[in-house]
Amino acid sequence: MIIDGNDKRLKSKFFETMLDDMVNQTNFSLVNSTCRELIKLSYKPQVNPREINLFYIHEHSRIRIEKEEGINYQEIIKIFPERFSPNVVLRPLYQQLILPNIAYVGGPNEIAYWFEYKKMFEYHKVNFPVLMVRGSVMWVDKKSGDQMKKLGMSPDKFFSAKEEIETDYLKNNTPVENNFDIEKENLKILFDGISKKAEKTDLSLMPAVEAELQRMLNSLEQLEKKFIKSGKQKNEVQLNQIKKLKEKFFPENKLQERFENFIPYYLKYGNDFFNTLKKELNCLDFRLLILKEEN
Repeated sequence: MIIDGNDKRLKSKFFETMLDDMVNQTNFSLVNSTCRELIKLSYKPQVNPREINLFYIHEHSRIRIEKEEGINYQEIIKIFPERFSPNVVLRPLYQQLILPNIAYVGGPNEIAYWFEYKKMFEYHKVNFPVLMVRGSVMWVDKKSGDQMKKLGMSPDKFFSAKEEIETDYLKNNTPVENNFDIEKENLKILFDGISKKAEKTDLSLMPAVEAELQRMLNSLEQLEKKFIKSGKQKNEVQLNQIKKLKEKFFPENKLQERFENFIPYYLKYGNDFFNTLKKELNCLDFRLLILKEEN
């Protein structure tokens, strides 16, 4: 079934909402209010509303309607509502009005996009759908799985920053601890005793004691960097493998699924790839699923 969203009969049902948007800019206020609340909750708004969230359709072109214009769009909309098209802000409202959905399934950014419109839906008395986050998958092919096994690592390790993964690997795979945290603490304890002696002897000695402590801490930090550099050189092959695995699972620091599409996987695995996804994914489990290619 194909529905023409520009049909006059459908647009007539949306007439009052479009006129309100044009005259009162109600949706501009409502959506902005929700965006401010979402920002407080650490959500980044996906869309910024305009004062007027409509286009005028003229000779197959869409013209953005501005607040101050000489054209009397308010009179035109009463006679020709089909000539007006909702933008990205009003489109979900129009969609739910003419084709109401019980639930909307989308990715994290799409769900955040719908969050912005809750107050707007309530104001216009249009049913707001249940929002469901779609399943997410990280695919680990056999080659990557074998590399991780040799490195003694699991896929969940790669959710950390690359530098943190490298530091953790070196910590667990070098015979000597590369960081000097213990030595720094011992040095501070030693100088704490010296400071107490300085307090009893002559307070003017305190700056010299503190300066000497800082000088020695700086020296330890320089030595620490040399130890770490040496450890990286000895494990250069393994660290390069870690870097490539990180880039494979999180290309450009994005989720794998946000960067790649299904085509390479379909060409390699055929319908087995889709069958695996259907078998393993649970539509009510919103956690990211890590799938490993079997031998």
